[in-house]
Amino acid sequence: TKADRRREAAQRRAALEPLAKEIRATEALMDRIRKRIDLIEDELANPAIYEKDPSTATRLAKERSQLAATLATNEDKWLTMSAEYEEGIAE
Repeated sequence: TKADRRREAAQRRAALEPLAKEIRATEALMDRIRKRIDLIEDELANPAIYEKDPSTATRLAKERSQLAATLATNEDKWLTMSAEYEEGIAE
């Protein structure tokens, strides 16, 4: 019946809520990482940093590289979880 289908859909959503929560947390983390990368890129875009403080420029470049790798890992995780969630909702 229609009521049974709605109840089953609600049960699936409830069962998938921990996954949905993890997806939201990963999205928030990716947003924070992107913002930090943007800030670093802004700093590295200033040619003066390379002349005045090359060690800071090097540190920022390394941090940006590490953040880019972390972002890629989290994007893969997000894609996998999102596909799993969509599949679970569609059942």
